[in-house]
Amino acid sequence: MGIRTTIKLGLLGILGVLGACGAGWGEAAIVPYHVGPSTRMVAQSAILENDLVFQAGDAQYRTGQYPQAAVVRWEPISGDQPGRYRVSLRARTAAWGESSLVLQAWTPVEAGGTVMPTNYGPIPVTQSARSLNGYAFTKPGEWQNFTLDFNVEKGQTISVGLMYVGKDTCPSGKIQVEASSLSLEKLAMPVSMSWARPTKVRYHHNDQGALEYRITNSTTQLQSIAVRPVIMTDTGVCAQGKSKPVQVPPLATISGTVPFAVPAADGGYEARCELLQGDTCIDRRGDVFAVSDNPYRCLIAGPGPYPIPSLLPSAFL
Repeated sequence: MGIRTTIKLGLLGILGVLGACGAGWGEAAIVPYHVGPSTRMVAQSAILENDLVFQAGDAQYRTGQYPQAAVVRWEPISGDQPGRYRVSLRARTAAWGESSLVLQAWTPVEAGGTVMPTNYGPIPVTQSARSLNGYAFTKPGEWQNFTLDFNVEKGQTISVGLMYVGKDTCPSGKIQVEASSLSLEKLAMPVSMSWARPTKVRYHHNDQGALEYRITNSTTQLQSIAVRPVIMTDTGVCAQGKSKPVQVPPLATISGTVPFAVPAADGGYEARCELLQGDTCIDRRGDVFAVSDNPYRCLIAGPGPYPIPSLLPSAFL
């Protein structure tokens, strides 16, 4: 059974401190977090509560950028301890309804992170994100657990936060988070995948498909693993490709590609890259793509973690 180093959050005014000393960390890790400007402490500071109503000045970034207000946000995690991390919380929503609340991990702009232009202004490109839309809850008023896994590469800086995105008031109403449930863990995964995605959004039938990937070794030992492409249809039918052996140097992140056969039928597909240790899949990442010789015969669409009011049709050409 793997060992996880868990960092529990304590509260000190509106500033919390994460502290732990355990296997894989060496010295204690101190990672502060901040409660957002519109978040209040209720029930004798046991619960964080936010009405999810946009207020000027609460935005995460400077004027002119896509507004993102924090319900709670951790200080950036440095790449001194690369590997897979997990943030967890327990929350409940006041009502079912649309919401642009998202638990996300991203590289801050000031640390070299990239942004994507939208009609509402630039928005940071997330490394990992999970929607806490009002409909993500089983039932209004009931506590529910949420987790988000993300990678930190050596030399990289990652911020994590529960963010309210945009300028609209959420029909789902206020959100509540148990303060004692907030935790940050570094998982004991020797090697993990930051991301994997097809090299093209749309493939022609005569194209050779390929998956790009990034893999991080969190240990001081050379890791020998393999990557395998898996193509899934919208009905859940999977086709496995040929695995490719890969070696990852100590505490390093590598990039590469693995080929896959483009499906014969027009349509939308998901391409997954599996990380294999022996015959066991220990991690996977992926993204969607389309197959059609005619760009007007296909459309890639989905709700996403939050609304982005722009589309680049040229991505399909």
